[in-house]
Amino acid sequence: MKLIKQQRLYTALIGAALALAAVPVFAEESGAGEAVVAEVNADASAVEERKDSRLETSISFGAAWYPEVQHTTASGTHFMPLCGAYDGAEAAIKGAVSYTMPFLQADNMLMEDNSLTLEAALQVSPVTVTPSLSVTVSPLAVLELSVGGEAGSGWSWDFFNFQGAGEYSLEKQKYVGFSPFEHWYLHGWASATLMFDTGAIWEGDWTHVVMVATYEVGYQKMTGTSNVWQWKSSSYPMANGWIYRQEYFLGYQMPLPLSIVGVDVELSGHYSASDFAVSGIDESYDGDFMRIDISLVAQYKLDKAGKNAIGMYACVSSRRSFAEEWDEWDTEPLLTKNGREFFFESVGVEWKHIF
Repeated sequence: MKLIKQQRLYTALIGAALALAAVPVFAEESGAGEAVVAEVNADASAVEERKDSRLETSISFGAAWYPEVQHTTASGTHFMPLCGAYDGAEAAIKGAVSYTMPFLQADNMLMEDNSLTLEAALQVSPVTVTPSLSVTVSPLAVLELSVGGEAGSGWSWDFFNFQGAGEYSLEKQKYVGFSPFEHWYLHGWASATLMFDTGAIWEGDWTHVVMVATYEVGYQKMTGTSNVWQWKSSSYPMANGWIYRQEYFLGYQMPLPLSIVGVDVELSGHYSASDFAVSGIDESYDGDFMRIDISLVAQYKLDKAGKNAIGMYACVSSRRSFAEEWDEWDTEPLLTKNGREFFFESVGVEWKHIF
């Protein structure tokens, strides 16, 4: 059973969040200033209040549902249909506090709204707790640079067969859970984001096609083990090493409660297959396999002031297919990858409230 897969819910929505934050840079007629996700279409008075504010506190709750999709021994690239209504669920709550200040501002369109944002957050799921810190700088209206890190610990919930953190035992051919705060999941990253809104060229409430591209370099590690491991009941093995994430978002912003719809494409994986070989996993597993996630994303504002918003997504993902019969998640690291399998992975919803 899966519970949370590498913060899938929040990752799928990040393209929309960045896109919405980018819109006001170019389109003053939208009345948004330095708005955050839920404030894109706020009225003029709310915008001025946001510009004067430097400290922001928010809370969000996310949940997702995963249908069942069987594996096949077919080689090459193929698509697998649904075979069952339920294969797992996820839920998490996240609180965040951010402080934003002017930074390297100049009297021109590209630099007049430049800022630096410091954020501290805490995410809690039924089997993990993960505090994080990040710093984001916008040196240009079309560019954001970010660095950050998180450190989390997990535990098991045997009644539901949820495992927050554990390492893979080749001898037992299964994941063995860690005790709480015995081992730590560490993840640090640096990213660059380019963004553009066609409202910069054509004025109007209905001219906002938003484009966002992100490249992120990161390093992840589970302390106290050199084996492959599991974090947040992930349905695939994870390993210590350098990782990457690319994200591309194309969306359309509207002056409606349904404020944005779009497509988010995320590519992620390890730079080196040897990260898995160190753990004794055969190279036939293809440790540097690139995961592809394609999500339809939408956001609905619940109030005019933009203090409450709901994000929604539906995701088609890809995974390894294997030459051997796939039996269960615990034996997957021992199999031989022979293709790429696309499947309908999940649907999710996130509610966010800004205090």
